[in-house]
Amino acid sequence: MESTTTNCFIDNKCCKTKIPYNPRPIETLNNVFEPPFNRYNPVLDKNKIKYCKVLSDNSYLVDIPPRIHLVHNCKIVEQGNVNLYREYKEKTESGYYYLQAEINHIIKNNVKLFVKRFDKNYNFVGKIEYVEAVEGVNKLKAKCEIGNFNICYEQVGIQVFCYDKEIDGNAICIINKVYLDDKPLSGFYLF
Repeated sequence: MESTTTNCFIDNKCCKTKIPYNPRPIETLNNVFEPPFNRYNPVLDKNKIKYCKVLSDNSYLVDIPPRIHLVHNCKIVEQGNVNLYREYKEKTESGYYYLQAEINHIIKNNVKLFVKRFDKNYNFVGKIEYVEAVEGVNKLKAKCEIGNFNICYEQVGIQVFCYDKEIDGNAICIINKVYLDDKPLSGFYLF
């Protein structure tokens, strides 16, 4: 089993720790959502995905050009971004999510770990949690809200945003390793 030394942020507090884990992102974050408004399975649809490539080691390379947008029903919904996530439909046993991700080649502050929440009709509820990602291993601990506030679905994963200005170039990162469960790994220190 591999071990990675990390700087991480939990509730915006920094910690240094060693984390043993080895899951590949394609196994853990099994949904890709990208502009204009497409959802893919990275295994079945890997030739259709435009801004996220599955590498030979099953990690993800995200490469988004500037000035793209999410478009739904012929309307620009938001700035273009790629979401790699796992979807939950039932409350987790512990009531929490523990996400750890090793992310490299972050050019600027355009990568975040997230939890997004939706109602039974898959309308965005607006209750979202973000943690800004940094080069290396990042951590997010979030409460599972399924069953509260009319929340029926939650997405937990990594979001990469494109840039507004062409001069900034493409938004790029490589997601090497990901752990996501309702139990923390040893080394996932809480304050």
